[in-house]
Amino acid sequence: MTIRKTVLPFIMILIIGGIVYCGDIFLYKVASCFVYPVLRIYYYCAQTAQRTKCTLDERARQEQEIIHLRYERDQARAQAAVTRALCSFSAKTRYLEDFRARCGYKKARITSIVYRSCTPQEQYMLIDAGEYHGIRKGMIAVDGDVLLGKVTDVYVWYSKVVLITDALCHIAVTLPRSGAQGIYIGQNSTESACVIHVSHLDTVIQGDYVVSSGQGTVFPAGFVLGTVTSCSKGALFYEIAVTPLSPITAAHYCLILPRESPELTNDDDAIHMSQKKK
Repeated sequence: MTIRKTVLPFIMILIIGGIVYCGDIFLYKVASCFVYPVLRIYYYCAQTAQRTKCTLDERARQEQEIIHLRYERDQARAQAAVTRALCSFSAKTRYLEDFRARCGYKKARITSIVYRSCTPQEQYMLIDAGEYHGIRKGMIAVDGDVLLGKVTDVYVWYSKVVLITDALCHIAVTLPRSGAQGIYIGQNSTESACVIHVSHLDTVIQGDYVVSSGQGTVFPAGFVLGTVTSCSKGALFYEIAVTPLSPITAAHYCLILPRESPELTNDDDAIHMSQKKK
């Protein structure tokens, strides 16, 4: 108790003496002792807040970059899927591309067969092309050298093709090996058809191809319909049974030919002009 009474007055004397002797400098030193911790706390809080803000900004930037990269990844996957589909389509239809280029059907359109109905009542297929794609009634569907049918109904996005195996399909044909001519008729069957009006004076060879003759205004010449499986000579005409070729039911793609004649290439034009001069 005696010590406190002695020390406290001594400290008070020192403080008062320092204030009187040193003036403002002493006050500044004393104030700095209290201000410095506050400044350190403020500096630490400011640095922590700045680091937190930078971390949040960086996280937001990374999240946006991740969203952008995911979008680019999805776009790349979609483009890769389209590319694979186009490559697959090109590989499967290359023979049709070659046929179109070889025969000069530059305006012919390659399309896929989306539906096929082969029943005893009717024989037809639906193709994935319609009025929007330039398809018109009367166009011919082929699978390379094989005749498939004729476009009978055209809608905006798809069309109906009556197959040559339909009973309503009549086509002028010829038998190349003998030169005999007749009329091909479907029988609503993918396995059998017939050829009528072949004169008994002609020769019919079993196994001969049945080829469109081009007589008429619908079917062009030179396309195969089937093969002769059997024949019997009647009083005036042959009775000829025909087996349609397998692409009638196996084809997944077809070539739609325009009503116009094939366009001649430069070499064909030169040959044609030389023949006319002769």
